Amino acid sequence: MLRRYSVLTVIFLHLAFFCGAPGAAYAFILGDSNGDNRLNLADPVYLLNHLYRGGTEPPSGTRPDADCNGTVSLSDAIALIDYFFMDGEAPGAFCSWEIPAGLIPQGLNEQGFAEFVHAETGILLVLLPGGDFLMGTPEGEEDRWHDEGPLHSVRLSAFLVGKYEVTQAEWEGVLGTNPSFFQGEALPGGVDSANLPVEQVSWDDVLEFTALSGLSLLSEAQWEYACRGGSGAAFAGNGVLADMGWYVENSGGRPHTVGTRLPNAFGLFDLHGNLYEWCRDVYNEGFYSTGAAAELDPVFHGEGEYRVVRGGGWFYEPASCRSGNRYAISSRVNGNRRLGLRVAISLQEPVKGL
Repeated sequence: MLRRYSVLTVIFLHLAFFCGAPGAAYAFILGDSNGDNRLNLADPVYLLNHLYRGGTEPPSGTRPDADCNGTVSLSDAIALIDYFFMDGEAPGAFCSWEIPAGLIPQGLNEQGFAEFVHAETGILLVLLPGGDFLMGTPEGEEDRWHDEGPLHSVRLSAFLVGKYEVTQAEWEGVLGTNPSFFQGEALPGGVDSANLPVEQVSWDDVLEFTALSGLSLLSEAQWEYACRGGSGAAFAGNGVLADMGWYVENSGGRPHTVGTRLPNAFGLFDLHGNLYEWCRDVYNEGFYSTGAAAELDPVFHGEGEYRVVRGGGWFYEPASCRSGNRYAISSRVNGNRRLGLRVAISLQEPVKGL
């Protein structure tokens, strides 16, 4: 066994001396050492070139730790060689050390994405792989606003996102209070408010909730990536808003229990309608035209009172519930019963030795 590894390693070391390093990029596939977003023979060659010839190290943001032992070494190249030539085990989607502590695995959802329960709050999160996607809306999209363009390519690291909007019960479990209007006598008889999305949450409330829970809000780019679920259409999933979410024509004048419409291709619910959701970004009308919008994991942190909110809601027309619709609301607002939140956890822990 050791001999066959040694022979193949020598062969690949020989190749490494004659193969140049490809251009640096960010990778989202485990074992992709050179950052080209593919897993192929170039990856062990690139890694061996780095380890034994002094070649360029794996680009920042790549995931070369193919054997998931927490370091980048010869064993990663061997793991890839074993996979390519000896029917070895393929690199998985994520290493266990990449998943933050305090998350309880729940297996895969129906769409094939791993889910985790956040132990402290009970919130269910879906692990998304990140990658490249087109953000914004094409000029010909109906009801498009000028701040939704230009279309631009965005690259995101992997992250976890709430499967549902934060509920009243989850909010109360963290803060001990429930600011929502839609509870008790404000609801039709028999409607339980516990699993309705929490609303009337101010920006300061959200900051307190995330600080105490250890969770965060999605960036605007993460939100749109999660909403689209790989679709470039105005509405994700089956493309029919009435099936995907609660809005003015089907809501009956109130938000509804989370998860009662159809999910999108990631297994996420209520990104179209129910409530507008706070995002981390300060609103900037022309941000999409700047170079910063195309950087890895973009977030606008500039000056400004207004924050981005996304998703439309029970009170709004279809135009406001589109995947690419942007809306700005003052961070000083308080008591808005059309405004809630969804949480996230970013995965940005670097591989040891890089």
